[in-house]
Amino acid sequence: MQSKPLGKRAPGPAKPFLYRTARSRVRRAARAAGLPDDLTLAACRHGGMTELGDAELTEQGIIALSGHRTAEAARGYIKRTEVQKHAALMKRRDGFLLSKRNRTWTRVGIDPLPRSRNADEKLS
Repeated sequence: MQSKPLGKRAPGPAKPFLYRTARSRVRRAARAAGLPDDLTLAACRHGGMTELGDAELTEQGIIALSGHRTAEAARGYIKRTEVQKHAALMKRRDGFLLSKRNRTWTRVGIDPLPRSRNADEKLS
């Protein structure tokens, strides 16, 4: 069976690739780009899911895009990176600073999240 050249597809709605078709296209693209032969479809999948983790996509978002049925299965594909560690530290720091600011303001009698004068009227 001869495959179609890269970048060409039949007209009509897009259809998912068969595994062997996707694997063949990844190999051909890797060779055309001069990349090592050990670049596999699985390596591309791992890399793509790690990039989703780096982009701070939620676990549910990653599962939805990857097609995994469980979070445990998806976690096996996501490599922990310095980008993810840094993002987690910044979120932790921001949460700490916000809670510290709120505690300080409350202690001196200032509402840390002031409402507008008409806030009560809008709720009713």
